[in-house]
Amino acid sequence: MKSSNNDKKKNIVSKNDQLKLILEILGDQNQQDTSFISDASAHNYVNTLKSDASKIQFKKEFPFTTPAVLDILEDMLQFNPHYRSNPVDLLKSKVFDSIRRPELEQPAPFQIKLDIDQTDAFDYEECKSTKYSMDQYKQIMINEI
Repeated sequence: MKSSNNDKKKNIVSKNDQLKLILEILGDQNQQDTSFISDASAHNYVNTLKSDASKIQFKKEFPFTTPAVLDILEDMLQFNPHYRSNPVDLLKSKVFDSIRRPELEQPAPFQIKLDIDQTDAFDYEECKSTKYSMDQYKQIMINEI
């Protein structure tokens, strides 16, 4: 049976695909790691990137880094956002003790929501944005930064 052009298109992964690069560092993700993905086409896309890759060994990659900093790094780089520590907890690390100023620490008054994070802003089946051009994405990111 021949595969359709649409099937071929779904499996094309750019060498610059950011998700592919992330998974090369974090290794392949199991069902629990991807359980937060609610969009079926996005979930299928993540599955097309599986390569039997193992997570890099941070201690080996950064041999002169302290264990506390490596712990923060590994915590921030959890694929599933539900398993990441929040910034408040991360900032409680002893790594920041010498610069911490508790009197200045306060939670943001609102949650940041970007238009580009809307569920319908990207069509994973067609691998293209349904709302924004590349230039618009760049401008949105520049404005946020």
